[in-house]
Amino acid sequence: MLTTTAGLHWLASSERERQQALDIARALQQKESRDELGIGSIRDGVADLLFPGTSTLHTRARYFLLIPWAYQQAAPHRGSSPLAARVRSTEAQLIATLKASDHNAGLIGRDAGADLKRMPSTLYWQGLYMWNIRSVGGPQSTIERILAGRTAPRITDDDGEALDAQGLQVWHPNLPPPPEGHPAGASFALTHDEADFLAERLLTEPTTRASVLAGLVTSSVNHGSVANIWGHPDLGLLSGRMRELIEQARLFSLLMYGAALLYNVLLAELDERDELAGSYRDNMDEWAADVEAEAESLSEWALGELWEATNHVVPAGTRRFVGQWQGELRQAGPTGVADSATARALIAAREQSTKGANARTRNAKALKQWGGASATAPLDFRWSTARVLLDDIRAGLDRSDAQH
Repeated sequence: MLTTTAGLHWLASSERERQQALDIARALQQKESRDELGIGSIRDGVADLLFPGTSTLHTRARYFLLIPWAYQQAAPHRGSSPLAARVRSTEAQLIATLKASDHNAGLIGRDAGADLKRMPSTLYWQGLYMWNIRSVGGPQSTIERILAGRTAPRITDDDGEALDAQGLQVWHPNLPPPPEGHPAGASFALTHDEADFLAERLLTEPTTRASVLAGLVTSSVNHGSVANIWGHPDLGLLSGRMRELIEQARLFSLLMYGAALLYNVLLAELDERDELAGSYRDNMDEWAADVEAEAESLSEWALGELWEATNHVVPAGTRRFVGQWQGELRQAGPTGVADSATARALIAAREQSTKGANARTRNAKALKQWGGASATAPLDFRWSTARVLLDDIRAGLDRSDAQH
């Protein structure tokens, strides 16, 4: 079923789940994003609440406009090729244009060009809907059939009544027009009016208006200089619920960073890489100092607060593992957990339960393919992505080219 802002709903679960699966598969290629211990449901659940519509694959805010423009540019040129092929050609042209420009940091497809397997439209598809820039929900193939004027699969409203696909407006009615001559001279710099449109979506849409994105979109802080969301100087702009969720995220990141480091210690020892194992032990010593500095906060922290904040979307096995790791940390202490036999067994068992026969702690071949670092960065819940999008919008709002 399709969704519009008028109140229709996409009830099929495939779109969001399919997009999340694709995002996760791509993210797994990045060592800092790998979910070696199966805690991704918590990480992503928190990130979706803090920064709805974002993905680790997002690079620049203007893609939220460049993609609808690509569809608008491709749509009038009817012919033998389907709309999807015309949009892909338009996106390939955009990649080439941006690559030739002087300001193309964050360009998706810089190396692959027209051969890119997943174009930006695929990567941003769910985000476009979450921000209500794409007002109709559904997979790209379905929306492309609507835009092409072909009969779409049966579309019904909440009462099961058939809808006329031709009467649905796919893009937000206030979507800014592309600059004259686009895509010639294309860049990632937002004009004032474009940035204002994106900010308005964040501030007014039901899916985003209670989020950190909305709370910080008017902040004048250079977000790129803020390493973690919990260190942001403008947290006071956020609602109490968002501040509490950020605190839950901070404690969870600190707690599980030790588990990730111990996992790397185990692998380095199994692979007989003593120097590397020693390096990870040094990292664990630094982590232990951070844990000791937060002893009071961690001792008072109940995991139930985190499960409640994430709306209980965390699988029971994951909750159990996190609780057991927290128990081992309290039992052995931050300086002793690295040598705790039960803590080590817990980490190994968790990897084996999530990977089965491919677990590195039991499969020598898989261990030999280990690159020496797995999920070695603390969780940031997509802040590294969100801060770029926010800075792009802020820079656009600061421009003086507003149309009156």
